[in-house]
Amino acid sequence: MKNSIFAKASLFLLGGLMIASSSCKKIENPETIQVVDESKTGTIKGIVYADLIDTNSVDEFAPVGTTVLVSINSSDFPGSTGSQTLLYKTTVGTNGEYTINVPAPTSTITATVMPQEFRTNRIDWRGMTQSTKFEANSFTVSVIQGGTAIQDFWYYY
Repeated sequence: MKNSIFAKASLFLLGGLMIASSSCKKIENPETIQVVDESKTGTIKGIVYADLIDTNSVDEFAPVGTTVLVSINSSDFPGSTGSQTLLYKTTVGTNGEYTINVPAPTSTITATVMPQEFRTNRIDWRGMTQSTKFEANSFTVSVIQGGTAIQDFWYYY
């Protein structure tokens, strides 16, 4: 009886080992993993405007906290073997200022700045307050390691 239990336990363990060893598969051609050195950066900054009050002739600053996204493509980096969109986020601060550091090589690359829409109260030409959605167009800037690209932009409704 002891031999029968031992034999069954041995078969169970052997079967488990066979299943575990057959579920492993060698990868013949693994894909290259993209690595971008994020310690070397370039800066993008500027001032963001929005016409929040129609009763004056001055453009106001976009609200604090308005989101600005920046994308770069890993294929723009020297030695890159693949293409991946890298996305970075910043927000508008006081006085409409935005600043973001993005990875940048020693050669110029193109970054796409993508202002995100926002909704806020706007005073129209009659002095009436109304909730309004503001948008801005995406644009590109050239970025290089250690450099600063300055680009102001305007939101419209």
